[in-house]
Amino acid sequence: MYRMQSSFMGLMKLFLPGGVEDTDRTWLSSVESTRWLDHVRLVLDGALKIARVLELEGASALVHCSDGWDRTAQLCALAQLIIDPYYRTIRGFATLVEKDWLAFGHKYAERCGSDRNRDPQRNKSSPIMFQFIDAVWQMQRQYPRSFEFNERFLLHLANALTSGLYGTFMYDSRLQRDVNEVKYNSVSVWTPVLMKPELYSNSNYEMHDGPIWPWVSCKMMRLWENYFFQWHPKFYKCQWACSLVYHGLSSSRGSTSNGDKDRENAQQQTPHRDASHVKDPPALDLLATPITSSIAEENGDLDVPIISLSSEDEDSSKRVRTASGTYTQKAPKRNIFGLTRGSRQRAQSEENGSQEVC
Repeated sequence: MYRMQSSFMGLMKLFLPGGVEDTDRTWLSSVESTRWLDHVRLVLDGALKIARVLELEGASALVHCSDGWDRTAQLCALAQLIIDPYYRTIRGFATLVEKDWLAFGHKYAERCGSDRNRDPQRNKSSPIMFQFIDAVWQMQRQYPRSFEFNERFLLHLANALTSGLYGTFMYDSRLQRDVNEVKYNSVSVWTPVLMKPELYSNSNYEMHDGPIWPWVSCKMMRLWENYFFQWHPKFYKCQWACSLVYHGLSSSRGSTSNGDKDRENAQQQTPHRDASHVKDPPALDLLATPITSSIAEENGDLDVPIISLSSEDEDSSKRVRTASGTYTQKAPKRNIFGLTRGSRQRAQSEENGSQEVC
């Protein structure tokens, strides 16, 4: 536990301002010295051994650690991901977390450091749950078509561990969550996922009926840069175009797919609501609700703000293919610094060089 805490904190310090300069030639060795990737590899290797015993040998496996809510949850959950394709779906993964982590008593308040009144000398925080999510991302890299959810889904869960925006990862047991009525006083981490599944779905997903066998060699371990660099100012500037596309689509109305790539249904824009005023249904009720699209537009065409790479003015009506579906753009467009932007996008015009809202 303490080794994981030291490894994770040492890695996070490398991404803080003033930690390591971009020109520092020892940055890679500094990352290696934290041994974070080696710890993730060992967890994956243990889960792979369990999966081989169950799937290939047809035998039973007893998994046990000192308490039963840290390493046991990691290894058992990862082994089930390897063997059972259901847990590689959005609903299956939510069920896996609810079952092996929440119901079996992983101490989120203690491990994620959410208890601010705890004595610092008795600090038992450790990134056990995050290490599990990192291991899932490592498998997703090797089998990009075998998971129904995308990387944004994993980033959503990883950030929810410490953000305090959702009640799912609060307190140390189910009893504490029931006593504090977390189900009624907070929003579930699965609510935004099940309300907008197209944002968290893998467009290249193909149902793989059987186990997957990830390669757990050190050669295959990668640093999860989209998590560790997500708040770095230079990384954000490099990703600004993708960020604009993401925010434009997430705030617009579009089509969504429930697994059939050929079926597209129009979906109306959902108005933004403050999370503190959302009455969140129980997680099991949400998991029991089928993922379908919302109300379709009468005319079938949707006005969607689009950002696309372009150097010339194009026709005002254009079919644009995105990860979550095909959209029809009818808004007038303007050529701005090599980017074609739709309505409601703030930009600097080429004609007068002034700030305006298109």
